[in-house]
Amino acid sequence: MSRENKAVLIVHGSHTLRAGYGIHNDLFRRPAYELTARVGLPRAFLAARASTSAEGVAALPAAEDYVVGDELDQRISAGEPFEIYWPVRRGVIQDWQACIALWRHLLFRLMPLRPSLNDSPILLALPAPVSRAAHSIITRVFFELFNAPSLSIVETPLLSSYACGTLSSVVVDVGWESCSVSPVLDCAVQHAALTRCNVGLRHCALYLAHLLRRDASLTDALIKLDSRHAASTSRTGESASDAQETLHQSFAALALQLIHEKHARFEAGDLPAGAEQQNDDEEFDVAAALIAGREKAAIEEQEARNKAALAGSDPEAQAIAAKAASQASKPSDDVQPGANDEEGAVQTVFRGVRLQVGPGPLGQVAEPLFNPAVLANVRGIDSGPDLGQRCFGAGSLPDENIDLDAMERAQGSSAPAASRSLPELISIAIASIPEDDKRALLWETLVVTGAPTIGLKGLAGAVTAACANYVASASSNSGGGMGMMTGGMDGTPGIGAAERSSAQPTNVRSLRVPDYFAEFKERTDLAPFLGATIYGKLTFSDPSGRNYVSKAAYNERGPAASFAVLSA
Repeated sequence: MSRENKAVLIVHGSHTLRAGYGIHNDLFRRPAYELTARVGLPRAFLAARASTSAEGVAALPAAEDYVVGDELDQRISAGEPFEIYWPVRRGVIQDWQACIALWRHLLFRLMPLRPSLNDSPILLALPAPVSRAAHSIITRVFFELFNAPSLSIVETPLLSSYACGTLSSVVVDVGWESCSVSPVLDCAVQHAALTRCNVGLRHCALYLAHLLRRDASLTDALIKLDSRHAASTSRTGESASDAQETLHQSFAALALQLIHEKHARFEAGDLPAGAEQQNDDEEFDVAAALIAGREKAAIEEQEARNKAALAGSDPEAQAIAAKAASQASKPSDDVQPGANDEEGAVQTVFRGVRLQVGPGPLGQVAEPLFNPAVLANVRGIDSGPDLGQRCFGAGSLPDENIDLDAMERAQGSSAPAASRSLPELISIAIASIPEDDKRALLWETLVVTGAPTIGLKGLAGAVTAACANYVASASSNSGGGMGMMTGGMDGTPGIGAAERSSAQPTNVRSLRVPDYFAEFKERTDLAPFLGATIYGKLTFSDPSGRNYVSKAAYNERGPAASFAVLSA
């Protein structure tokens, strides 16, 4: 078995950790393991730690003290009190011991590997930037604790660029509590041009919850649900403030469920022309179906489409279809009283009750990404239990003394409502590149990734359209005028210009994962993992070993061996 067939690929984000085993020649596969990147400490442990701290001995938690994965979920469901921590916040590792607990659980419980006989080279991808100190610590952990035979550390923006078939791009990563914009030029992440805002999917969900509370029928239905749950758990007599907080949590959970069920969307006016119909008018891809091994299902699906197209020309068939659609759109008996019956309303089952939600709020869910000022009066933005507590620090490993609050102040403000919009961040990042011709190239190679690209239909197209004003401004500053619109590589229309030099931006285009990667088709959120597969195949099949650290090199030079890879 070759080295790449044994390779372990780990893509570690602030909210989710994805991994896979082996790089296969016939078909690049989706990640086989997915783990929420959070850890927990029992409150009993914290109470014992507080008592010892009062006596002058403040022992920091070790990796073995943290509970992760399914065990954490099961113990929380059983009612055991836990404090939740997120060891990676806004792309920065805050607690190394907690990360060790996550990595150990993944490698030796989920996969599982055997520490004493570990012969799997490991590729670890982390958000940019990864500091030299972080390289040193990670190298120590994987060679000394996990017995890795070789290790490659890479930044995720480069991998997203690889997945979309380009060596230069602007990677827009929409995360859980922040968005990052990372320019990549000739396979090098431009750290000086990185920009970040403190608005992410969490803020979009809270904004959607804020909008849903305006629906009186939804509010009444959730109040009844909360009352029923309180009665079943003998939790009666809550104060008014506690009841409001419970109702807020219910709306937040409903908002997240609607996003995960892909009910959220952009209004038609917010999308570039033709972007909304991109998936509906998709052609039958025979090659992708054969590669994915689903040719029979694909043929049946295509036959159904053909029958539907033929039925569309028959007036009687159209009448039958219209009658069936009208009956399906009527709310069922168990929908909340006074349910929204607007055209385009959706139904969802929330905690066993069927609820109907109007189309208005669902079309505005991503507004915070383009106008963060709308978050000014939204409840739960400044703090929330879902963020967890501050981590303890690096534990027994060297501390980088990272101050996230100072980083936020340096960016201008830590308040999400005062953050810059996502299109403005893209403009600032591209403007930080000194070469004019490179800036024009980057406007044409946007890669929008992150989990919200699945839950928020049309996000890439909306970001591309919103960048039009910035391209127009850059062109006018360079003496060029805007011309006719031209098309993007993925079918998304771009914004063109006439009679300009090659140094001036001419288009705004968003890239996507090529369709011949059948497992990753229409899954730009998995672009970092696909890029890790491509990068790992190139790296571990290279006999010179220029892009990874071997155990022999580590034994000879220690953690400094990773710096030689950085400079290669």
